Amino acid sequence: MSLKQKALNLLMFILVFALSEGNQNHSKIGFDHNFYYGSEGESAEICLVIERYVQRITGVITTADGTARRGVDYINTVLAILINSSEPVCYNINLPDDDDSEVLETFTVVFKTNDTNVQILHSNATVTITDDDGKYMYCISIYFLTLRLPLK
Repeated sequence: MSLKQKALNLLMFILVFALSEGNQNHSKIGFDHNFYYGSEGESAEICLVIERYVQRITGVITTADGTARRGVDYINTVLAILINSSEPVCYNINLPDDDDSEVLETFTVVFKTNDTNVQILHSNATVTITDDDGKYMYCISIYFLTLRLPLK
């Protein structure tokens, strides 16, 4: 390939990339955090934030098991989403209480849309459930490290 052809290919790549990145006709949406926390017997609040609102956004939030089990550790949630503004939208996922002494449990929330005018920035997040029973009552979380301190 000649130097002229390489330069032309590079120019085409730059133009295509610039046009796709500069498209102001796409809304941008995603979870505002990568990690959420909630305690048994309460709920975990998850939020979608809209960085750029162009037009109505539709989608769905679903859940997927991690170490936490749907129907036992959290209520399976399928939320139909309809957003008509640039305001953040928050939802609560119920975390039933049980009598089991457990370590931290996690599950994933996922946002999906078929809208072609939407760019998803953060499509999934992890929800961590803290136990309220037994020996692992105290929990210290610092970014990605969690320490569980036993009761004496």
